[in-house]
Amino acid sequence: MMDAVGAESPQELVLVRKQLIYFERYAKELAPDWAIARDLYLVKDVFPDEVAKKAADEDIELPA
Repeated sequence: MMDAVGAESPQELVLVRKQLIYFERYAKELAPDWAIARDLYLVKDVFPDEVAKKAADEDIELPA
């Protein structure tokens, strides 16, 4: 899709994206009902403020 608009992506970002897709394929086999992007522990480093608010709202204590 990026080629269609003439955009480029850093090679490192492409590799990370491929690894996430690879991991998700196996995660879906092992835990088909698990929504990886909704796992607060996994996304806490990407969206720290939003995760902290969501955890506080739902009274969830995340491990360090």
